[in-house]
Amino acid sequence: MYFLFAVHNHQPVGNFGHVFAEAWQRCYSPFLALLKKHPGIRCTLHYSGPLLEWIELNRPAAFTDIKELINRRQVELLGGGFYEPILPAIPQEDARGQLTFMSDYLRATFGSVPRGLWLAERVWEPQLPSLIKRARLEFTLLDDSHFVYGGLDREELSGYYITEDEGCALAVFPVNKKLRYLIPFSEPHSAIDYLRQAEEKSPGVGLTLGDDGEKFGVWPGTYKWVYEERYLDRFFELIEDSSDWLTMLTLSEYLDRFPPRGKVYLPTASYDEMMEWALPARAQAAFERTIGELKREKRFDQLSRFLRGGFWRNFLVKYPESNLQRSKSFHVSRMVHKELPGDMETKKSLWRSQCNCAYWHGLFGGVYLNYLRHANYSNMIKAEVAVDSATHTEGEWVESERTDYDQDGMEEILLRSARVNAFLSPACGGSLFELDYKPRCFNLSNTMSRREEAYHAAMLEQPKKGAAGEGGVVQSIHDMVKSITPELLNALHYDWYPRYSLLDHFLGSGTTPENFADCKYPEQGDFVNQPYEITALEKRQGSVIASLRRRGVFHSPKGLRELDILKTYTLHRNGLIGVDYCISNGADEALELWMAIEFNMTLLAGNQAERYLSFESPEKIARKAGSRGTADAISFVDLVNTPDSFMVRISWSEPAGFWHFPIETVSQSEKGFDLSYQGSLLLPHFRFVLPPGGDKKISIEIGFREL
Repeated sequence: MYFLFAVHNHQPVGNFGHVFAEAWQRCYSPFLALLKKHPGIRCTLHYSGPLLEWIELNRPAAFTDIKELINRRQVELLGGGFYEPILPAIPQEDARGQLTFMSDYLRATFGSVPRGLWLAERVWEPQLPSLIKRARLEFTLLDDSHFVYGGLDREELSGYYITEDEGCALAVFPVNKKLRYLIPFSEPHSAIDYLRQAEEKSPGVGLTLGDDGEKFGVWPGTYKWVYEERYLDRFFELIEDSSDWLTMLTLSEYLDRFPPRGKVYLPTASYDEMMEWALPARAQAAFERTIGELKREKRFDQLSRFLRGGFWRNFLVKYPESNLQRSKSFHVSRMVHKELPGDMETKKSLWRSQCNCAYWHGLFGGVYLNYLRHANYSNMIKAEVAVDSATHTEGEWVESERTDYDQDGMEEILLRSARVNAFLSPACGGSLFELDYKPRCFNLSNTMSRREEAYHAAMLEQPKKGAAGEGGVVQSIHDMVKSITPELLNALHYDWYPRYSLLDHFLGSGTTPENFADCKYPEQGDFVNQPYEITALEKRQGSVIASLRRRGVFHSPKGLRELDILKTYTLHRNGLIGVDYCISNGADEALELWMAIEFNMTLLAGNQAERYLSFESPEKIARKAGSRGTADAISFVDLVNTPDSFMVRISWSEPAGFWHFPIETVSQSEKGFDLSYQGSLLLPHFRFVLPPGGDKKISIEIGFREL
């Protein structure tokens, strides 16, 4: 029989340098060393573009090792989207560009022209064959689940199949799920025994394993098991000792030697776990319960082909912050391809922002990791600045646009200047949802709301358990049970509105900093996440001005009363932002109001001394960005970002009370549960009485200064 072994190695754009270095030391380097030691092992390798760029800069000698393995026909390299995008989720022009760039890079660097590609997260949509074939690639790998959902029997899958789109045929290899869970999470002979049984049942069969390289050293417990306890060395030895009945081929070699098993059309899918994670939290919990019930009733194997979760694009709804990243990427892509179609460096900045990891969440996925989202935004802004420099020669400038930026059927307002972007959502509280300081390619609005996840409800029920299973065999990352702490449980609060800025609250008398932080306070207005009308958008004397209005209500002790807010944003050419409020009482009685204007800003790290809040008070307070506290009678707060050499001052027209606290999310990862700083909530609040027909004016300024 034939064993086709494919390994995908990847680190995301924006991951820390020490993570790359540790993964190299514990995983990628020892894996290559064992390949050199075992010339009888033949495999297909994929390295993503971010990892290739890191290796080229930091471990260039490894390229010589990879070339040697290629030259002795032991290794074949796979192509793919260079910066590991979800191909159907990015503009087709960028998808073609990334595929071609990877092929060109591999040809120039290794003298190897890839014939197949690794499809990021095995996210498949039926239009992909035409895109892939037009990039001169012949095959890819997909989970056997894709084929089962297409009507085939998992037990009979082998070799490869042909699918097509627009008359473009593509070979697809089914990845054997049983092998994916056996290797390396059992004794080496278990996988060999499975292959032997397959050979005895169907002589000449070809089975494919395609999986993450990080399971060989990076996943918890695997370095000790795979290398120190010699799992991989012993596994390779067993394969070499079985050469009388077991042959390893690269995927291209198998493709050239054998015909396809047949033709198949595959539905939209990914691997099983990804489709489960893509479901909304409560649907995901119900899905898991259904699977559990069927397994207890011993009906799961019979019915599993008819059970599937969501699909990858659902993450763009499940996490609106993911959709905002993607919306900006599409927006910048149009700018780049229109104005700088031949500028490869600008395209690479754009393509880096399409790295998939910061767009989704499950056991893997990094939408909750602010530094991965920051890397995407930083690269998008860098590409945007390049376009600005090519299209604006007047130095300081300012412009505005009304557009459905995030494809939700409602218009947004984009205020842009050479130094600052201020993007507004009239439909959601007339709020500011993106604030970019372009000289440092920094989006201060890169925050996340706290939301329910399917695993939150089960956290209390999970016993503490280590990574190692019986006999020292490491557990699969999907089977590990993770411990929890009181700190994590105390952080399980959910937001009922997105954590944007310039959100307008009217607080009830029972509001405290604590219950406001927990999002369990009495709200007396209907302005926070409700639509504002666009009443004006104009350019005047070197500024762009957007006026938004909501005629809402205030829940007074005597009932609902009419309250009106006119909020006028002004972006000046020098990057200064002014926001002028006029709050008007439409009731026939005086209203006693406690208004709070919410800002959510991130400096990326909540506990670094170099990233802090500073505000004028009798104590001259300076606190870390992730701290919590209150102050009285202050008129500004500074967000100081020393590592990135800038600060932003938010000031208001009269002294006010002030609360601040971190927004922190509880999410899971391969190492356990994480409490992650997403941003700092800043809340100036004002008490005043409005007489019948009276109004109140409050002015706010947001300004930047380089350090």
